[in-house]
Amino acid sequence: MPKTFFTILYIGSHKTPPKLIQLLKEAAPFSIKLECVTSCDGAIDFFNEVYSDYHNKAVCIFDLNKVDSESMVLEYINMEYPQTKNIILYKGRPWKNALALLNQQYIHGMIEQLDTKLISSVLSKILNEMFLLDQLELGNAELAIRLKEVEQKLSLRTTELTKKNIALHDLSVTDKLTQIPNRLKLDEQFTFNIQSCTRYQFSFSIILVDIDFFKKVNDTFGHQAGDDVLIAMANLLQSNLRNTDMVGRWGGEEFLILCPNSNLKQTVILANKLRVLIENHHFAVVDAITASFGVTEFCQKDTETEMLARADDALYEAKEKGRNIVIER
Repeated sequence: MPKTFFTILYIGSHKTPPKLIQLLKEAAPFSIKLECVTSCDGAIDFFNEVYSDYHNKAVCIFDLNKVDSESMVLEYINMEYPQTKNIILYKGRPWKNALALLNQQYIHGMIEQLDTKLISSVLSKILNEMFLLDQLELGNAELAIRLKEVEQKLSLRTTELTKKNIALHDLSVTDKLTQIPNRLKLDEQFTFNIQSCTRYQFSFSIILVDIDFFKKVNDTFGHQAGDDVLIAMANLLQSNLRNTDMVGRWGGEEFLILCPNSNLKQTVILANKLRVLIENHHFAVVDAITASFGVTEFCQKDTETEMLARADDALYEAKEKGRNIVIER
């Protein structure tokens, strides 16, 4: 920590106070710079030209006994540099308004000019109080810097944790194989869509998609080929939906598509479009596969379970009627 230094401005022509100040310098735990001027005009010049370098760490000692001039300088100091401490040395008798000045804290000590012991004591007390306050301010400043560093580290850590939490959440709602939403995410979005429909009377439909003869794919070409088909199917479905739609892996070879703001007729058209795209798509190793579709629309007071049951019944009917078709309920 840098050493604290204070300036003592002595206003007067006596030699005794400067000598006392020199003695204080030797014993003080801080540095003292002595400045001397002989008039109040010189004191004002000091404040106007030099004082800003001392960062409000100054003590003024008035040793002139020119009451009018000293009062003017005191008023100026109190207005412009209120942190400055002022000591008045008097000869014979103190000023008539000494008590008022002390109460207003214009001055911080009024001492008989020849009482060197009291001058040293008061000056030492004032300087030590200023030193302690300065150390406290420096300590507070250092603590503020450390606190800011801690806050910055905490903010960075919080940001990192937030990113990790988002990443973990994304992992928890993403199907590991196909990298599209899993059943957990579909359930969340399904609930949201039903709540929106119930409140705002929006249309909402779902499509349940099942790959035809998928077990045959695994048995004939192996599970790796089956995984490749699931990945390709997920990409094909996702790339041919609206931004507002969501497709996810419902389980095994089944996919669920959520279509908000889409009625039954519009959703059946979409399902047939997807059916044809799948039928005409070239799948590696397997070459060609088809899929069956069950479609249903939200009815007021429907639950997820009821909508899924209708879609599942429609999908079952599509399988019974030869597969590679769309059935609506």
